[in-house]
Amino acid sequence: MATSERGRRLHLNRDGRWLDFQCRGLTAGSDGTLELARLPRLGGDLPAGLADFPEPGPAGLAIDSDGGLYITEPSLHRLLYVGPCDESSPVPCIGGVGNEPTHLNTPRGVLVHEPRNVVIVADTGNHRLQVFDRGSRQLVAIWGQPDGDAIPGTEPGRFDQPTALTSDPVGAVYVVEEGNRRVQKFSPAGSVIPSFWNTLKSETTLDPVGVAVVEIERSTEVWILDRGGRLVIVDADGLLLYLMTLPQLAHPMGLAVGRDAIYVGDNTRRRVVVYDADGRYIGDAQGYEGPVAALILDRRGGLIVHPGVAPMVRFALDGGRVRRGYLWGGPFLNTSGKQEQWHQATLLPSGPVPGTHVQLFVYAVTTDTPPVVDEAATDPFAAWTPFGIDASAAIFAGKPFDKIWIGVQLSGEGDESPALQDITLDFDYHSYIDYLPAIFREDAVSRDFVVRLLALLQTSTRESEDEIERLPALFDTAAAPAAWLPWLASWLAFDLDTNWSEEKQRAAIAGAFDAAAWRGTRLGLVRMLRFLTGLDVHISEPMLEAAWWALADEDATGAAAESSRLGYTTRLASAEPQGAVLDTTAVLDQSHLVANEDYGAALFDDVAHQFTVTVYRGAQFSADRMDLVRQVIDREKPAHTQYQVCVVEPLMRVGVQARVGIDSIVGVAPADGSSPPGHSLVGRAFRVGEATLG
Repeated sequence: MATSERGRRLHLNRDGRWLDFQCRGLTAGSDGTLELARLPRLGGDLPAGLADFPEPGPAGLAIDSDGGLYITEPSLHRLLYVGPCDESSPVPCIGGVGNEPTHLNTPRGVLVHEPRNVVIVADTGNHRLQVFDRGSRQLVAIWGQPDGDAIPGTEPGRFDQPTALTSDPVGAVYVVEEGNRRVQKFSPAGSVIPSFWNTLKSETTLDPVGVAVVEIERSTEVWILDRGGRLVIVDADGLLLYLMTLPQLAHPMGLAVGRDAIYVGDNTRRRVVVYDADGRYIGDAQGYEGPVAALILDRRGGLIVHPGVAPMVRFALDGGRVRRGYLWGGPFLNTSGKQEQWHQATLLPSGPVPGTHVQLFVYAVTTDTPPVVDEAATDPFAAWTPFGIDASAAIFAGKPFDKIWIGVQLSGEGDESPALQDITLDFDYHSYIDYLPAIFREDAVSRDFVVRLLALLQTSTRESEDEIERLPALFDTAAAPAAWLPWLASWLAFDLDTNWSEEKQRAAIAGAFDAAAWRGTRLGLVRMLRFLTGLDVHISEPMLEAAWWALADEDATGAAAESSRLGYTTRLASAEPQGAVLDTTAVLDQSHLVANEDYGAALFDDVAHQFTVTVYRGAQFSADRMDLVRQVIDREKPAHTQYQVCVVEPLMRVGVQARVGIDSIVGVAPADGSSPPGHSLVGRAFRVGEATLG
């Protein structure tokens, strides 16, 4: 069952997959958008007199790695080659009626065998296969005639009218025989593999007319077209995998299998019939009515039809569309027990396409009995409730706990297609009638009319209502659209740089409120600098390291004596802590008075309201970023403070620019001069982390 949004709305296209639906004549994109299935369309003019061409026997088409096309002409006993530029000519040294080597008698199938770089021709009238080198056109082998005769045989490895050929990725060759009604398998070198046919004939009966190899998930499948309109799919050993019965097919001949479609010729209807990958009928190739002797998919996104004699007919695979396709699915359960309910189904197309139409059908019941969909009928939804063609939404009466089936038909003229992105189903639909006086709901007929009338207004206002419902997302930095981010930043008075990546913009807005609380502090400035510049930045304030000091007594020892050595751990103050002192510091124009609460403030005047920004040079460092550092500091620092920027350069590199113990000294040199400068050795004249004092 489909999942519910807020307990009342279902999105029927979930994650790009219509899990509760069946489709006919439609194809789905990667996001699940449905369109009318594509059909081959004639790419040029039909050959003159095609309508009078007789019903052909099998013929052969094969494409080489260069894009060249090999064509057998059974009635003329020859092999043609059409180059990549569509130049056509008989293959020299091959052909001419007869049973001598290189001669042909009613050739039908042909195969380009890439692993051996050869061309294999089914010399049907001579009951053999002839193998020719692709480059030299020289005959290299004959399969099926160990004695050199032209007599049909039934034993493994012999042939009776071979007609169709194909090969698998490892080079094995599969041969259809019309006379023996079998498919034989050969190794790339031409040795028969009897087990394939022995296994296959024990699985099912066959009257084969075509064969193709399909690679599915790294496994090899051999698809055999039966004269009765079946596709028999076996593995490379002949074991039956599954069967398909192809509808709309009377006299099959010619088989080509693509990634998403199967193409078969029908010489009773004189059409090229297209099926989906599961063997369901899609339609007929557009623009063609004539015989079909062979089919092949080319390397240019096209389909080539062999009508029995030259010239060939080319189709663009995606040139046309089916005229009608439909989907249906359900049941979708209403979980509400409310007595008076209305439901709404809404189609979400990608936009109007001229000449195409979409129609919605609904089937609502309280039982588990599914509705009838007659796929063969002109109107498959005859038992369903139809709604207006191209109506984007439909309102219909509901019942407590009822079950809903949804059907949709897409149609066109064979050229374009409408696109269906999603269907939403709202149970217990909230109608504007609830806001009208109760008199409008007393009569059932009037209530139905008013609800449908109001639905027209609600449909026009639905987009606005949906935007209002989505309004909270506009204030969520993770959910707001990218184009909305500058507006969202303006609510926080944050100057957003639109040149940033979307991820950085979202992170900046998300942290803007917290950053405002820390603005003007050392931590806030460090965070801002690191975020905006990407540099490793640290801030130090000398004021935090300043303290009162006093000279120690003359007889002080230990830590007390070491903590107040003038010139080492102390320095002279720039002013008297108590301000002007009569006969001492009271000098004209150089004196000042302080109150008791400001006693000693003058000692810290030269370090207060100052800070140092240390920037470590690294991979992100540049002159432009340093300019940005100063711009950010000037903008974010308190107005009464002063600063300086210090760049820490990586000048000392141990072992490269400074080698400890060779051309550099770590620590203080011994005072007794026992080791001359420049020749101190680690562990001998000095020790790292310790200094010798005189």
